[in-house]
Amino acid sequence: MSPMKRVTTSILVAGLAAGLAGCAKMQASGAQAQGYDFGQLDRVAVVKIEGRLQSEADKNQLTDLINQRLLAKGYAPVERQQVRSLMDERDFQVTSATEAADLGRLLNVDAAVMANVPRYKEELSMSLKMVDVDDAAILWTSSGTASTGGDISQLAGGVTGALAGAAAGGDATDSVAGAALGGAAGGAAGAAAGEQLTPQKREQAGKLIDKLFESLPAQSGA
Repeated sequence: MSPMKRVTTSILVAGLAAGLAGCAKMQASGAQAQGYDFGQLDRVAVVKIEGRLQSEADKNQLTDLINQRLLAKGYAPVERQQVRSLMDERDFQVTSATEAADLGRLLNVDAAVMANVPRYKEELSMSLKMVDVDDAAILWTSSGTASTGGDISQLAGGVTGALAGAAAGGDATDSVAGAALGGAAGGAAGAAAGEQLTPQKREQAGKLIDKLFESLPAQSGA
């Protein structure tokens, strides 16, 4: 490998390492209704997943993650399929806490959960609300952000493409040009992957949900 290729490779690998070092950022905060007895709650349903997640598969995965944490807190979550079946049957849409409470009563649950995911590329943002089905009061809310590694996917794609482009170059000048073209192509591929809830992002989503749920009181006996 020529000196120019070695320099290009070193710069790109260093950039990837710097990106990896920043992938662990996470923060969250939450609040609960003061004086409310969460021990009286049992059945809970996730009735709304809104934001940037568009596919049903992604929404199902996110609901599963939330339901797992609800179970760990002692609540009895309703399967998403049951929620969707009722919504389709009644042509029901949830756009507010009041409608979430209405759907919760139809599902015969004690509380309804709404999730919002406004960002899920390089950074995953999420907020959760638990609504009392009797009066639509907000019982608990939590929000936070976490790095998803989406930027790392783009960096990795860029490195791979750049090295391939550099290897194909005939001389130092061509190698640099090839690296740039390869890096651009790899970065574009990484950006496309950033639009989906990849396994890596799913893992980070799970960690963020763990953080969000720290402020939710456990159901009595949990």
